[in-house]
Amino acid sequence: MIYQRFLLLIALLLLTTVALQGCAPGYYFSMHLEQAGGKPYMLVEYSNGHAGEREETYFSIYTPTSENWDNWETIVADRLGPAYALYLATHRTPAAPENATAGAEKAAPPARERLGVLHERRATLFDVSQKPATVDFEILPFNWRAETAVTQNGVTYAFGVTDNVYEPPGYEGKLKVAKFDGLKWEELKIDGPVVKGNKYGFWLKSVETSAGIRLFWRDYDLDTVIRPDWEGKRVVTTGPLRMATFTGDAFGPSTVQIPNLPRGNASPFVDGQTLKLLIQTRHKTEDAISHNGPMEIWTLPAAEEGKPAVTAEKTETIEASRAKGGLLAYLFAQHFSIDNQQYIVRSNLQVIEIWKKADGEWKKVAYKPRGLPVYDLESVLLSGLAVSLGMIIFGAGLAYHRRKQALALITKVRTVDLYASVGLRSGAYAVDLAFIFGCTVVLGKVLGWSFVSPIQMLNFFQEPYWPFFVVYMIYLAGSEKAFGASPGKFIMGLSVVMEGGKPLTLWAALVRNFVGFFERLPPVFPLVTLWMIILGPRRQRLGDVLSRCFVVQKGALEAYKKQHAQAAAPAAPELDVLPPIDPWEGEGAGKRNKAGERK
Repeated sequence: MIYQRFLLLIALLLLTTVALQGCAPGYYFSMHLEQAGGKPYMLVEYSNGHAGEREETYFSIYTPTSENWDNWETIVADRLGPAYALYLATHRTPAAPENATAGAEKAAPPARERLGVLHERRATLFDVSQKPATVDFEILPFNWRAETAVTQNGVTYAFGVTDNVYEPPGYEGKLKVAKFDGLKWEELKIDGPVVKGNKYGFWLKSVETSAGIRLFWRDYDLDTVIRPDWEGKRVVTTGPLRMATFTGDAFGPSTVQIPNLPRGNASPFVDGQTLKLLIQTRHKTEDAISHNGPMEIWTLPAAEEGKPAVTAEKTETIEASRAKGGLLAYLFAQHFSIDNQQYIVRSNLQVIEIWKKADGEWKKVAYKPRGLPVYDLESVLLSGLAVSLGMIIFGAGLAYHRRKQALALITKVRTVDLYASVGLRSGAYAVDLAFIFGCTVVLGKVLGWSFVSPIQMLNFFQEPYWPFFVVYMIYLAGSEKAFGASPGKFIMGLSVVMEGGKPLTLWAALVRNFVGFFERLPPVFPLVTLWMIILGPRRQRLGDVLSRCFVVQKGALEAYKKQHAQAAAPAAPELDVLPPIDPWEGEGAGKRNKAGERK
């Protein structure tokens, strides 16, 4: 029997995993931050993530609507990608012809800022000052992939590597550069230093400094935990960091190597006159699957002529980043400054969180900000595991309690046997909760609600999710008012009644379930609700007391009523019943005297 139950557990886990494979809508694998018109914008690139189907890449652009970036609105939605870089494109009005009048020159439209997205051989320009954003396209005059872009002195530069770099086993080529002068892209016939990556490729970033544009590149390494088509293209940078300089018309004569940086993805930024690097660390020897490495800020020294290697210095560690445990650790963290405020956007390719620097300290101000995509595979898989284990526990508990109920019915029912135990009520609530989760997710997909994992739905104190609460109230209060029991209670053989076994009123159903929602939350149930049910004489929680209701075993209540009805009925008069007639005796057989003897 033990091995049969073990095989059943494995089968349920496999079936649940297969069933939940398509529940998460996908994953995302890159983020880019830029500002235009004095507002920050974030591009998120993602995949549909459906295994077995053709995988498509899309991107959307968002902007925050609150100071702490905990609310975002969509500016550009579901554009077909991929998107390699996001840049600021300041549109310059073409110079007026020589024969143009002064009045015509004055009437020229003012320059405007647009967001540009670099793709393979093309660029897309979005005028985000318009609603909806207007779109223009431009064919790029070069055939290498522009991996990063930065604006200096009003001119935007894009950098990449010669086009054969992505053909294995090479991953080697020279740095290339193109510039956007506000009208069109132009490739500069300049070759930069040689960039060489490992078998997985390399990471390339750029940042504007007072000494010119700094370019950084570093080898990639895979960081897959489950499957790439489920969790996304998880990669981290590793090994020495290399740095080059571009001054607007030429690359520096040499590159600088920084060998002492930790493993993890990085984001370069300038703090005053100091060049820094934000790294979301991912040490294989220190970080387990369920543990996050800290975000660290390293200061990079100025490059010195003729010095091929320099050493970076760790100047700040955000230790609080280790607090979050989970299946998929955070991989990316990007620094962004606007209006003298510093922000960090961090992601594990499933969810996003926002950090902000206030009073000299970094603080997490938003987790899963509203309006940004959430592809919470971690919660889906944990939910699947919980469902599988719950089904087994529920089946065993149901069999035990049904047997106990059957034994109670063949004996005289005591008053204490009427009220449902904690086990029966918990099993019924587990079934109801599964139905409520399912209804909420289905309605969310039909009506376009943002996806929220079942685990987060229960965290109502911190992050209220009103669609779940509304479905919860309609489901439980409606079924108990109409049928005297929710589907979960019906399966467990329970019923909800008022004093004297009367059916619930609508007000009683609303009160007991409204209060019950908060009584069943994780912090409250083990500390308060559980002990009220165990120690209460009629096993009532606070919602039951306020609504004057009782959760009873339906079969036991019916048997109890019958027993009391029989006990209350008047006793029947004693009858003079004669023994039966013997059919095998002859004529006159069965005739008896008053004493019952045969004559």
